[in-house]
Amino acid sequence: MKRSALRLVLACAVAAVTGCASSPPSSPSTSTSTASGSKAVIAASACPRTAGGRKAKGAAIALGDGPAYPVLGMPVAPPAALGVVNLDDDVRRGSLYLHKTLWATSPGARGTITVRVTALSSRATAGFFNGADPDTATALRAAVQPELRLPRGPGRWAYTVTSTVLPGPGCYAFDLRGPHVNQRIVFRTILRSRRRGVAKRAIRRTTNASPRRFTSTELETALLTNPNDEARSAACATATVEDRARHTFGRTRAQLFVCTIRLMRAPARAEAFDVQVLHHGCFIAERIRRGQAAYGCIRP
Repeated sequence: MKRSALRLVLACAVAAVTGCASSPPSSPSTSTSTASGSKAVIAASACPRTAGGRKAKGAAIALGDGPAYPVLGMPVAPPAALGVVNLDDDVRRGSLYLHKTLWATSPGARGTITVRVTALSSRATAGFFNGADPDTATALRAAVQPELRLPRGPGRWAYTVTSTVLPGPGCYAFDLRGPHVNQRIVFRTILRSRRRGVAKRAIRRTTNASPRRFTSTELETALLTNPNDEARSAACATATVEDRARHTFGRTRAQLFVCTIRLMRAPARAEAFDVQVLHHGCFIAERIRRGQAAYGCIRP
């Protein structure tokens, strides 16, 4: 995944975690510095994750209390054990991962909200990236922005998509600042290759031993019955070599389709979408003409 046009992001990437704390998140005023001024580091296993499942229009598992909610592609809402972010399917450049992130801002926002991301379990730097897929880690580091600005949409929900640049698995925080907004949202990221113990057994119960291939008919059905963003109509075909050359989702090995979709929230016409279906059946549909998207899962 690499472009920033995506307005709704995958809400059910398979993840696993061991020993995550389910205590309330740190408040924005909680210090992350020691007396000497250096940043304190907490263990990823003690990550004080923010509860998820907040109500945000068009988004499944949103975090925080609003009016701006991040959607990071978790399979279940924190503080459940599997309520974490999986980095396995992300674009990676060197040690950096680009995790597609949707921000849904409610009509109640009174002005622009500024977001920064901080690594809590390491002293590494995190940030935000928008634009074409960088070829190298050096190019990515040069383009990373330390701050994200979320515009409000008076009288309606506003959606902003970015790639959150993360230096690997660990515990992170989004710090939101704006008119009447002073909030910290904490989340944990993992790699499945590092799972073990209880989390390993849990992930076995939610995934197949080997990836399965999905049909265009299954995808069409999922789009038409998608509880996140139901479509009025959907017609899909397997992506051709030329379709893949658009690199909508990077140089991915996941299944790709091209679908003509008419979404319920935009009923005027059907439009063409590139659709990526991951191994566990969850999909991201990104409009080829930028500015709209849908997400969901193919259910058995």
